[in-house]
Amino acid sequence: CENARDNSRLPETSFREFLRSEKDNTVDLMCLGPLTNISSFVKSEEISQLIKKKIRSIWIMGGNIPQQSHDIKSSDFDMKPEFNFAQDPIAAEIVLSSSIICDKLFLLPAQTCIDVDQEAWSNVLEITKSRNDIISQILQSHPCYGHVKYDPVCAFAYANSASIKWEVMNINVDPKTGLVRKVDHQQQGELNRKIKVVTCVDHTGDTGFISWLSK
Repeated sequence: CENARDNSRLPETSFREFLRSEKDNTVDLMCLGPLTNISSFVKSEEISQLIKKKIRSIWIMGGNIPQQSHDIKSSDFDMKPEFNFAQDPIAAEIVLSSSIICDKLFLLPAQTCIDVDQEAWSNVLEITKSRNDIISQILQSHPCYGHVKYDPVCAFAYANSASIKWEVMNINVDPKTGLVRKVDHQQQGELNRKIKVVTCVDHTGDTGFISWLSK
């Protein structure tokens, strides 16, 4: 169709123009789906340099809290790849291995998005009945915790760094499955991927995710 041939509508074009318009080291990027577009951006010589110059941090909702890659444990085999990484594992590996953005990355694995007790959740639903913000609108239509269990937790983690814990890890992504694994020094060779991996998000404390949703 004609729109498909209009380069001004391509994600690469829009993203490039947006970055050009921003000041250096001021952009925080949140990735809430498969990393297909981001991987194409970091492979572009022009856009990757803009990313290096303009972007301050990149928050990725996806992956799993990694196991050591050479471990042979039943838990490794039982663990299922997270949905976003499983959709395009090669893209996830390209993004996490990029030397241009490696030090900007925060990975929020699915295991940090825990369930909450029914009483706490009922209180949130009651509060949001009288509000008109986007999350309240979602919950009024779909009053299920699953609808805010993942992406809004990533937004909370970004906005409330004091309520999370993270570790710097050398990791890779299985290009077939999307499963994230730790890489030891012997295995990584010349690669030195120091990714900040979130290991815990406060959900139920006074300054936790549920309290944040209720404000």
